Amino acid sequence: MSCSNTLAARVSLSPDSPTQMFRQSFWIFNSLMGLASFFSLTSDVKDWGRDEEARNVLLEYLKKQN
Repeated sequence: MSCSNTLAARVSLSPDSPTQMFRQSFWIFNSLMGLASFFSLTSDVKDWGRDEEARNVLLEYLKKQN
């Protein structure tokens, strides 16, 4: 009897097996978390320009005070 004829081998190869469904769900979850992290980082990058503008305004204000 070859390995592929055992019940465990046939179940693990089936696309409807619990292990395969878990792997797919886990892969989808990780992909979504990766996308969420990417968009979170890119939105932070956009805010960096605003922080620099605010810093420049503050520096100009402090120069005028001295």
